[in-house]
Amino acid sequence: MLYLPENRDGERQEIFGEALAGYLASTEPEGIHFEDIGTIMVRFWDKLPPAVIMEATDRILDHAKEEAEAGHTGFNFLSSHGSAYFSSVYELRLFQLLPVIRNLDPSKAEQPLRGTIQK
Repeated sequence: MLYLPENRDGERQEIFGEALAGYLASTEPEGIHFEDIGTIMVRFWDKLPPAVIMEATDRILDHAKEEAEAGHTGFNFLSSHGSAYFSSVYELRLFQLLPVIRNLDPSKAEQPLRGTIQK
């Protein structure tokens, strides 16, 4: 997707759709990978139709919530700039996708935050 010319939006959308379908079909617990569906979303959200991206964020967050409810463990990141801990893959995905959601639908960005804060 990175190397497709600007005029190849249809192919970009098709590749994204296949990546999303593969992610959603996976039954393996989510791990952290350098490149995954979250990084694809962050990198290409502005190159795909907003409706496609918003639908994808909903599906990714639903998928992550299901995994979190299954009891999979949290994630801890350490760097020279500090650390971050997410108690579930849902919190990690929300953190990752929230800037995209805020850009496309600011009012919708507040909804998942309320649910996370109330936990």
